[in-house]
Amino acid sequence: MEDKYKPIYFFNDTDEKNKKLFGEKGTRLIEMTRQGSRVPTGFIVTSAMCLLFYDNQEKLLQFLMGEIQAAIRKLEKISGKIFGDSENPLFLSVDSSPAVPIHGIIDNILHLGVNDSTVLGLIKRKYDQHTVWESYLRFVNSFSTIVLGISVDIFKEIKEDQQEIHHNLLNGKQDQYLLLIKKMKSLIKEQYNIDFPNDPYKQLELAISAIFKSWMRKTAVEYRLQYGITKEIADGTAIIVSEMVYDNIGKDN
Repeated sequence: MEDKYKPIYFFNDTDEKNKKLFGEKGTRLIEMTRQGSRVPTGFIVTSAMCLLFYDNQEKLLQFLMGEIQAAIRKLEKISGKIFGDSENPLFLSVDSSPAVPIHGIIDNILHLGVNDSTVLGLIKRKYDQHTVWESYLRFVNSFSTIVLGISVDIFKEIKEDQQEIHHNLLNGKQDQYLLLIKKMKSLIKEQYNIDFPNDPYKQLELAISAIFKSWMRKTAVEYRLQYGITKEIADGTAIIVSEMVYDNIGKDN
C-alpha cells in the first residue's frame, strides 16, 4: 500500500492502483510503465500534497520542494541532462492529474525550464532554430497567461514584431527573437509588476502552485458540484512532472 504522505512517486515506484492519490493520468502512466510501454521518464506529486497545500494557506511546503529537487536530480541522472543547464538542458512537462477529468483545472504546461541560456543550449546541439525559438515564445506566452494569470491581450501589440522576426530568423538573425522575448517580459513587468521567472526551479514552483490553486478555481468547484464529484471520488489533484523529449523537433544538418 502507498504511504499517503509520501509526496512523490516515480512511474516505476509502485504497482498499486490508487487513482485518487495519483490521478487518472498518473495511474495510466504507472500501468503503462509496468507493461513496458514507452513513456516519458517522470514522477507524480500526489493529490495529498494538494490538500496539504491548502492546509498551509496555499503555500507549497518546504519539505515538498526539497523532495521535488531530489526527484529532479534523479531525473537528471536517468536522462543524462541537467535542469537549467546551458549545454545539455533538461526540459519538463507539468500536467494536472485529478482522479476524474474536471473542467477548470489547469491542464498542461510545456517547455518548462526554457530561458535565454537553455534555449541556446538546444541550438548548440543543432536543433532546428526556428522550432526552438518558437517553443520559447510559446512558453513565455502560455506561462504568462496560465501560471501568472496575465491577460493574453498584453502581447497583441507585438504581433507585427513577431511576424518580422520570422523573416529575420531565416536570414540568421536569431538575436531578434531574444529582443522580442525581452520585450514580452518587459510588458509583463510594466503592466503587472511581475518579474517573469528565468530560474527553472522558480518556474516549476510557480507551475505546481498554479495547478494546485486551480483545484479550487470557481469553474472547477462548480463543475464538481454539477456532476456530483465528491471528495470520496476526487480530493485534490496530483501533478505529473516528466521529461520533454526534443528529438521530435528535428536537427539542423
